[in-house]
Amino acid sequence: MENLEFKCFTETTSLAEHLEMMKIHWDCADLVQSCTKQISEIVLESPFDTHLHLRDWEMLKAVAPSSATTFAGWIIMPNLAPAIETLEQVISYKWRIMEAIDWENFTPYMTINFRSDYTREFLKKIKPHIIWIKMYPKWQTTNSEGWVDWANIEEYRNTLTYMQELWIPLLVHWERIDGWYKIDELDKERKFAPIYEKLAQEFPKLKIIMEHVSTKECIELIDKYPNLYATVTLHHLLLIHNDIVSMWIQPHHFFKPIAKLWEDRKAILKYVLSGNPKIMLGTDSAPHEVGKKECACWCAWAFTAPIALQALIQIFESFWQLDNLHKFASENAKKNYEIDLPQKNVKFIKKDFEVSDKKELPYDYFINPNVRKELITPAKLFLWWKKLAWDLKGKNLPWTI
Repeated sequence: MENLEFKCFTETTSLAEHLEMMKIHWDCADLVQSCTKQISEIVLESPFDTHLHLRDWEMLKAVAPSSATTFAGWIIMPNLAPAIETLEQVISYKWRIMEAIDWENFTPYMTINFRSDYTREFLKKIKPHIIWIKMYPKWQTTNSEGWVDWANIEEYRNTLTYMQELWIPLLVHWERIDGWYKIDELDKERKFAPIYEKLAQEFPKLKIIMEHVSTKECIELIDKYPNLYATVTLHHLLLIHNDIVSMWIQPHHFFKPIAKLWEDRKAILKYVLSGNPKIMLGTDSAPHEVGKKECACWCAWAFTAPIALQALIQIFESFWQLDNLHKFASENAKKNYEIDLPQKNVKFIKKDFEVSDKKELPYDYFINPNVRKELITPAKLFLWWKKLAWDLKGKNLPWTI
């Protein structure tokens, strides 16, 4: 492909073209070609997304069905407004999710937001209803204005101690802040690596999941500490910083943690493709309305869940590692989280299709579900207008959700 090595992601018309570009930059000589056979159909057994945002109300109803079609279960994030922090909120939100997917053969695993004032009695009571507790950085993600500030780390020791005693694992999204302008966006996650190490050392029996890892420094920590695990997104496997701010500014490629450098992506890709048992798929799929993405001040995050597995099949196939796909997309998570998912075989066939979006939502759904003003379009799917090589078999998944 002529001049392929000079194209950024925005310029390419298909995922295949982008993957070939990645392989040109990485000669792949150190990657064992474990699966080189040509196949036209693949079945994934009970795929599991360990990190998903569904929002609420009309947005939940719009995105949940297409997000559930290719998965047997999700771990649901609690950063609504207000955040999920009580048993009543957990039960109510899970009920709304199940109604939105019409009680399909599917299990949503619930989480609550981390707080410093949880008591041991409360955590013991809520444990049967949740799978993890989620720790967010203050001011670094959607609806995180009042959350954890590591400048006051000692404040959180009691809750972490109770979690360790009760065997409640910790999900962590963390990027070091220390003031808005003191740390560059490209360094916020990697500068948090020492704090991950501190947590792993001080709470050795607490299972800690580093979510949507995007740096070489953090992904390598899983080899150093037995209680550290990681999730990886589709978008961090595909994009680097230049794909956001190169020839064209692309708001639909803006997410947190921000896409990093080529060296970071290569390190993460190698760990994922190897089938490492401590690494799991967490799409971090998070829809926003188009009006919040295509504007002067963009919201972060990418809406990926409906097309994540199709794209991942193509990535693993392109790098000759299809034998390890099931580990990343299902097996590792079931073992690490010690859960039994509903039996759900999802079949894909080799068939080209183009990703697109056409759906309108009430403007004020997230403020007041009873208000119905103008209609707007929800955020475009990640990879929109790109051609993918794999499609879902036996059901017309609504790419136009």
